[in-house]
Amino acid sequence: MEPIPLSLRISGKGREQNVFFLFLIVLVAVINIIYPQLGWYMRYGWAVKGDSEPSEAYLVMSRISSVVVLIVLFMALLSGAF
Repeated sequence: MEPIPLSLRISGKGREQNVFFLFLIVLVAVINIIYPQLGWYMRYGWAVKGDSEPSEAYLVMSRISSVVVLIVLFMALLSGAF
């Protein structure tokens, strides 16, 4: 029995879907770096009555996590994972 390869190459329509999702992930990460308040308002802001804003720690960690996602994605693209 032949082992299943760890990385399967997708061709045709599946590859186009990968490119779309990669673009979507990059877009969301960049928006989160530029305007992290948007993510907070979409997740928590609507449930809070009155004026409430995210903490500075939340904003910093949101930006840092987005930068990490972009770095990991870039490294994966360079390695040929996609």
